Amino acid sequence: MASRYEDMAESLQDEIMTEAAEGFFGSRREVERYKEFVEMKAERLRRRLDLLAVDASLLRKVLLDDPTATRFFSSAGVDPEAFAWLASRADADRMEGVGCPPAFALGTTGKYVKTVRRLYDRLRERVDEYIHGRYVDEPDTGKKLLTPNLKQLDELIAKTNELVERVNRDHQPGGALRFAREFNVQEREKRDVAGADLVGMDQRANEEMAVEPLSFEDLELPRLPALPAWSEAEERLEPLLRDVAKERKEEVRDALCRLREVFEDDSDA
Repeated sequence: MASRYEDMAESLQDEIMTEAAEGFFGSRREVERYKEFVEMKAERLRRRLDLLAVDASLLRKVLLDDPTATRFFSSAGVDPEAFAWLASRADADRMEGVGCPPAFALGTTGKYVKTVRRLYDRLRERVDEYIHGRYVDEPDTGKKLLTPNLKQLDELIAKTNELVERVNRDHQPGGALRFAREFNVQEREKRDVAGADLVGMDQRANEEMAVEPLSFEDLELPRLPALPAWSEAEERLEPLLRDVAKERKEEVRDALCRLREVFEDDSDA
């Protein structure tokens, strides 16, 4: 009879320990799934950033040089350094396929202003999509889906870190170790005699084995400033561009020609 009760107790102990282990490790696996989902969204957004870099680089080239580009973005009311960095990371092999020929206008100055505006508007649209996303049709179902974006990533990171906080609070390694020790009477008695610092050991386990929260900085994605609509900055931007076209006419013509060559190379491909 005693053996039967011992077998039942041992079976119950194994079942309880299995459930405890599943709760402990299962909660951590859930965090990892969340983190993998965030990384998948971040990787898609990095690919969008590559297109943004091409747009920023084209605009920078048409603006002729860094000082002029700095004045241009400063006049638009945004940090010029963010877009200088963005333009610098453009892949030269992706400059073809941009599909943005110089605008048509009578005279070099008019053509230059309209071309810069066209490039600016496209960059602004893609920056907005990078920050807020854009709804597109899902090919199979036709449902509207929001493209990956910074705002979405911030929300996903916040939800993931809420889960991390809950796991670190409710499924602590020290608690799991303490729970396991309660079922080993002989080992517990030995530690009681030896006066082992179990509290300190559990605390160290909690600190060393805590689940790390997600940080936006770890994703290596920049927080680009939103660009204002052209109409909001037109009074500052157009005089600047007209002065550039007047003072550096030959350079402006060369920049427009190079832009057309890029477009025509793409059209012929």
